[in-house]
Amino acid sequence: MALTALASGLPTDVIEVKSLKISPDPPKPGDELTVTASGYVSRTIEDGATADVTVKLGLIKLLSKTFDICEEAKNANATLQCPVEPGDYDVVQKVALPWEIPRARFNVDVKAYNNDESDLMCARIMIDFISGQASGFRIFGR
Repeated sequence: MALTALASGLPTDVIEVKSLKISPDPPKPGDELTVTASGYVSRTIEDGATADVTVKLGLIKLLSKTFDICEEAKNANATLQCPVEPGDYDVVQKVALPWEIPRARFNVDVKAYNNDESDLMCARIMIDFISGQASGFRIFGR
């Protein structure tokens, strides 16, 4: 399995990720990646929610960007749109992986916040494109 839950987030986080699966497993450059996630939302996620995303190759920072979660969901025609009311959810999203992904190990850190800056969740994803496998998925506290 390419992504494995290693730890859980803070009890105060708005989003509790229960499962995360990818297909194909392992992911390959140039393939369409399907991400299937299930989780529980404890408070409404409003327009203006953001995610700070950092991608590193070893110690080298390749990307550090803040995304508007609701705008990204709208642009991707995601099945789940803001506002997201409390409850259990299953989300399936397809992502086209570029052919140009280098054969390397990447670390992706995501810290997400609601529009009032309360914590939504954190995720750390390690993906190894050398062997074509992701080496772990972890939800971590701040």
